[in-house]
Amino acid sequence: MKLFKKRIAMFMALAMIMTSIIVPTTAFAATKNLVVGAVPNIADTGNYTLASIRIEEDVKGNFAVGDVVVLTLPSGVEFNGVPTATLAQEDGGVTTLTATPAIAAANVCNVTIGGVLEATEEVVITITVPVAVTSVGTGAINLNVAAPGTGIASGDYTVGNFVTGAGAVSALSAPTRGGSSTFGTVRIIENAIGAFGLGETVTLKLPSGYTWGAPALTDTTDLVFGAAVLSDGDRTATFAVTTAGTTGQSIIDITTPVVVGSNAKKGDIKVTLGGTADVTGEVVIGSYADYTVDVTGATAKAAVSAKDDQKIANVTVEELIPGSILPGRTITFTLPTNTRFSAAPTLQLVSGNNIWATAAGVLSDSDTKATFTMTTTASTTAAELRLNNVDVDIAANFSGDINMAVAGTAGAEGTIKVAEVAPIVKLESDAKEIKIGTQEQAIGDIVITEGVKEALASGTKYVNIVAPAGVTFSKVPTAEVVTGDLEIKSVTKPADNTISIEIDAQSSVASSIKVSNLFVTANRSVPEGNVEFTVAGTAVMQNAVAFTNVTDAGSVVAAKVVTPAPTETKNQNVVFTIDQKSYTVDGVTVEADVAPFIKDNRTMVPVRFIATATGVPESNIIWDGIGRTVTILGTNKTVQLTIGSKTMLVNGTPVTMDTAAIISQDRTYVPIAWIAMALDVEYTWDAAARTVTFK
Repeated sequence: MKLFKKRIAMFMALAMIMTSIIVPTTAFAATKNLVVGAVPNIADTGNYTLASIRIEEDVKGNFAVGDVVVLTLPSGVEFNGVPTATLAQEDGGVTTLTATPAIAAANVCNVTIGGVLEATEEVVITITVPVAVTSVGTGAINLNVAAPGTGIASGDYTVGNFVTGAGAVSALSAPTRGGSSTFGTVRIIENAIGAFGLGETVTLKLPSGYTWGAPALTDTTDLVFGAAVLSDGDRTATFAVTTAGTTGQSIIDITTPVVVGSNAKKGDIKVTLGGTADVTGEVVIGSYADYTVDVTGATAKAAVSAKDDQKIANVTVEELIPGSILPGRTITFTLPTNTRFSAAPTLQLVSGNNIWATAAGVLSDSDTKATFTMTTTASTTAAELRLNNVDVDIAANFSGDINMAVAGTAGAEGTIKVAEVAPIVKLESDAKEIKIGTQEQAIGDIVITEGVKEALASGTKYVNIVAPAGVTFSKVPTAEVVTGDLEIKSVTKPADNTISIEIDAQSSVASSIKVSNLFVTANRSVPEGNVEFTVAGTAVMQNAVAFTNVTDAGSVVAAKVVTPAPTETKNQNVVFTIDQKSYTVDGVTVEADVAPFIKDNRTMVPVRFIATATGVPESNIIWDGIGRTVTILGTNKTVQLTIGSKTMLVNGTPVTMDTAAIISQDRTYVPIAWIAMALDVEYTWDAAARTVTFK
């Protein structure tokens, strides 16, 4: 009994050992199954090739000789012939295994594994799925893979799809045009192989006012359409299928040459699709609009007056529609007065066609205008041109915005702010009242502040304060830097009407100079009201080439004349008689100490008595014994005569007389005609009575 029990125990132990060594095939890791190739969409009955199924050994031994893989298609889908099975080692080598497909039923195929098992390499089997669709379903076409009792994984795999509708419609582009042109291509992507059946049609209809040119169709497979047939007054183009496609889903492109009629409405051009094929909807192929040129500018640059070679913002001229810029015409860019281009600017092509004949602008109007001439051919792709990297010179008296005007004959128009200009100096003063004819009168302090740092130049450079006509500086004032780090070297009075401040070192922050202890003398010709002092000099006026009529950077009112300049009251009739000392004023006799006389056929009259007789006050007749000049300060004119000279100054303008001023009997005499002209009075000469009458 004990021996029997011992034998039973040994047998059970051996059985357990054998169990641990011999593992069933189904205990191995299963194969990895994949769908490979294109998964087609199918919309109609017919013969198709679906995606293939690929079965890969995950570990050696998944496949065994005699294994059977069962492939089952859904209802309405049958095998169209025997599938092809291709085997290979995973690394691409030739395998000793075989796989033999055989149709078991209309929708069932058995694939039997045979041959000799691989000794070292895993094996891959790829099986094609040729089918005949007898009934169109919905959704995915799933191939069921089953291999019970083997190391081959089972499951459903999507190898095709049932779809509805012939295709998806879109426009490849939607350009804007100003008239008849080719617009965006219409693309139809076939939803499924054979979606377009033999004889089916696709129609494309344009809105009212538009007609087709000659649209053309191309596709990417064996699907064939006939040529476009136009109808409905050429608004509708019809394409008919002459050969149905069988090799794949087609991509169909239709060109869109459109003729724009006189009654066409501007806006989007919508093409309506229809026909017997299942293609519907609308697609926008472009827009019809007026020819337009858009002028824009980048952010305005910061600049300062009185300097050259300063950058301005880029300006862009862009066609919104090809051909908007008229061929053979011009585009001009014009700067405001007292600015100019430092050099001829150039136009850069950003996109589209090259449409200018002159890339460099032609300068004119004192270099304030740059003109570009377009080519004689209009653009076919909307052009974008840019005026960039442009330098300008700015006059000393300019500040504020530089607005560039874009114009010309090519259709571009606009005004763009390209720079914001700070004045090189800002001027301030608290004006004080002064009187004419009084010496050394105090005026307000003048504060000169830089518009930006480093505005004023240094190195034998000067800031000049210049007084107006009739005003002179009495002495050298005081100048000091009150803010910032600008350095002053000296202050001088190089002329009676000028104070000069030499700048020794430039600022690193905008600085201010205060000029104080300013004293002036105003002669009797200075009119009542504000007295303005200008600021100029080489530290201020930094343009290499001076701007016409720009002599200073600005002015400041530092004084106000409160007593009016004397005015003369002209009498009605003043009569002088040759060689007679007395004269009459409106019939009243006035005694004089000298008389008019005739010399070299010229009637010479005494200046002082003529001036006073015609209303000029005695105080406004000034004799300079050193310079031997007589100055007459009239209401509107200042006249200066120099003894022995034929040149007379009238308001500072030289006038040449035919006889020089002379001194006789300690009085200054001039020819009657010239003094009458200078004082703006009329006279008559009576030869019989030998009299001169002033009126």
